[in-house]
Amino acid sequence: MDRNPTIAAEGSGNRQGALYAKLPVEPIPASRFHLSGFLYSRNFLKQSLSDRPDIWSPCGLLQLASSEKERQKHLKLSDSGNYPDSIVRFVEQAEASKLAGITVNNSGLFFPEAGWATPPLLCEWLTDHPNISVKTSTEIIKLERADTLWKAYSQDNTVISAAVVVVASAADSAKFEQLDSLPVQNIRGQVSLTRSEISTTPLKTVLCCEGYISPAKEGRFCFGATFDLKDEARDIRESGHQHNLDKISDISIELGTALRNYHTENGLDGRVGFRCASPDKLPMIGPVPVYDEFIKDYAQLSRDAKKIIETAPKHYPGLFANLAHGSKGLISGPISGEIIAAMLEDEPLPIEKELIDKLNPARFIIKNLIRRTI
Repeated sequence: MDRNPTIAAEGSGNRQGALYAKLPVEPIPASRFHLSGFLYSRNFLKQSLSDRPDIWSPCGLLQLASSEKERQKHLKLSDSGNYPDSIVRFVEQAEASKLAGITVNNSGLFFPEAGWATPPLLCEWLTDHPNISVKTSTEIIKLERADTLWKAYSQDNTVISAAVVVVASAADSAKFEQLDSLPVQNIRGQVSLTRSEISTTPLKTVLCCEGYISPAKEGRFCFGATFDLKDEARDIRESGHQHNLDKISDISIELGTALRNYHTENGLDGRVGFRCASPDKLPMIGPVPVYDEFIKDYAQLSRDAKKIIETAPKHYPGLFANLAHGSKGLISGPISGEIIAAMLEDEPLPIEKELIDKLNPARFIIKNLIRRTI
């Protein structure tokens, strides 16, 4: 169910999104999850949509250094032996420019298996399935548990019943009383788009640094994005376009100049969406905890953080969260669906338990009890 006339019209509505995982020199749980998600998404697209260049492109991606300090980090990552060349390798500026098809400003990391994807078209393809019914223009305003079923009440008081509910409504999940304890944050982002074909040297790979730009799709570039905290406005701003143009110039003076000239003559279109983030920048994937029961059952953690408590965690039966993917939904979204499906069907989980625990929506209750902030 979606409150909009079409699916994937909000945070997932961008024309193109970068498909890759930003990696640290030494793997940590968060990067291990993101790398697993990247490989899952990449393999899924390759196996299922090899004939759909309108939905995705395995064109590769260059993560360019923004400073000498970052260049040294890239070299250290390349020399660490933690990642095979098939995932990522270091390239000097000359090779990076050759791979990109334009002159770029610095050296970087090249991800040969990365690329871009169009989230709305991917979601449309995924839901075109005989076992999936899509109901649009339907905003769910309340959830209630009745016997063995959940009842979802829409804005016109229509009731839809199901044994299992997955809430994937980003920061608006807090509108449901069962999920209002989960810490979510809206982060505004504006992307810029050229209105028509642009005459410039063809870009061959996705480029990213503090901003990003994908190779033109149907002759039009999509690039961005702003990162606006505590800003709920949906208007397209010239300041946002200028920010995005500045970030492209930081990547490639050649491309930045071409886009600025285009904007002067033709103007830019734009789009505003809202990323949903958690305090630790990892998504919340799994069963929804019963907040009051967790507080009661694990209260001793506020006095002894190492206390072993045998009480089983209490969750709302059949209620799952899939939230807070930030700007990484293309790599964390698909694998999160697989995680929840495995939980529901009692199948082996696609990632190790340590990472499942890192994604557990209840983790913030436990952390806050230990910190004595609740």
